[in-house]
Amino acid sequence: MWLALTPNYFEGWPQIQHTGYPVIPVGTSGDLSKGVTNGIMPNRFMYSSFELGANSTNVQEAISRQGANKIITKVWWDRN
Repeated sequence: MWLALTPNYFEGWPQIQHTGYPVIPVGTSGDLSKGVTNGIMPNRFMYSSFELGANSTNVQEAISRQGANKIITKVWWDRN
């Protein structure tokens, strides 16, 4: 299923997160930059600057319930 959803990354990426397949190794090579995720697979999309500006009250409420607005914050269905 993840392969079929690859062209639609908004659906394929959560499917990989949900099923754990395919296994994507942690980026531990010294030759590679670990980036903002410290070498691990991102968990969620961040709220856009447009959304933060146009709907800041609701976005801030959602952030307070869901966790920080970072790509490494777990989504509600991936808390384990």
